Amino acid sequence: MNILDFDDPIYGVANENHDGATADGRQTGTEIEISVSDTALYKYDCSKVYTLTDGSTTTAVDSSLVPQTNDFWINGYIEIVTCAADSSLIGKRVKITDSVGASGTLTLAETLSAALASGDTIKLCPGNYAHGYLGWDLDADAMNPDFDAIGGTVLELYDTNPKRMECTFRFRRSSVTS
Repeated sequence: MNILDFDDPIYGVANENHDGATADGRQTGTEIEISVSDTALYKYDCSKVYTLTDGSTTTAVDSSLVPQTNDFWINGYIEIVTCAADSSLIGKRVKITDSVGASGTLTLAETLSAALASGDTIKLCPGNYAHGYLGWDLDADAMNPDFDAIGGTVLELYDTNPKRMECTFRFRRSSVTS
């Protein structure tokens, strides 16, 4: 079965590593322990990298962010992964104080020493305004929630810890097909 996003059927979440290649018993087998709990919470370290379409010393812009709802990203954080104008900003985490849904503009709580620009990259963690949101899909690797994708109906944001770049999700629905 190929899991590309939450629009596809899912069996569950793996409870163990299984690379399919390492010769240590279960790694090369065809069985893996999974969880199919409706109440289980899954921690996600906000590690997916997003490429900015614009920015400044006080904003980061990703025009494809969803949902396109004003204020949705307030109290979230970005972590700068690359900044062509100033490499000393790499790794810096900055709180989001406002967001404009239609443009994907995230207003930052502080003025950066150099401007973010198109092509720079960030990691993104939602804030408390996003709690309970149901609507993202997984990325193409089925490893990370994709904040640039819309239409998911399985993954619900339960809680966030933006300062640590962590979220907690739960599955609201699951389906098994053969």
